Amino acid sequence: MASILNEVMCLYNEGMVNVYCPWGTIRLPIDLWYCKLTDDVCPIQADINTGEWEQFHKFCRAWPERQQEIRQTIETGRYDGRHHAVGKYYCPRCSDKLKGKESQLKALHYEWELEDLRLYVLYDERTLRVELLKRHIPLYVASSSLCRNCLNEVLSKLGLPTIEFGQGAFT
Repeated sequence: MASILNEVMCLYNEGMVNVYCPWGTIRLPIDLWYCKLTDDVCPIQADINTGEWEQFHKFCRAWPERQQEIRQTIETGRYDGRHHAVGKYYCPRCSDKLKGKESQLKALHYEWELEDLRLYVLYDERTLRVELLKRHIPLYVASSSLCRNCLNEVLSKLGLPTIEFGQGAFT
């Protein structure tokens, strides 16, 4: 299911690429695309066909300079239309450590690959934050889900035993 949805996120048809506008956002519950710049319904539903730029410029409600910036960002490859990877979530620690577009994709994990640090420490919330600060570990790890590698790295820095994860279907 996730792979089908990812294919829909970036459609390739006859050499033309449809990408989602970097300034588009979905509002629930009806999955309607809005523009982050104008805070209004997006008339093109954030769907930019790179083979028909005149349609983008005609219907996009962003000011002309911003339209040009969006186009240039897409044409130079700095943005490929991916807003998110369906069913995956960022490990904030990975995201901090990795740089560049491809590296950022490596910071994405399935929900079952992420763990809450608080499940593995016996500290109360305040003590945990003090221990993190003493070891120069960002405080967000106390309230974020981490991938297993980052979780073990933090546990090790805290002087706590690391977790040996099994090789089962959901590990």
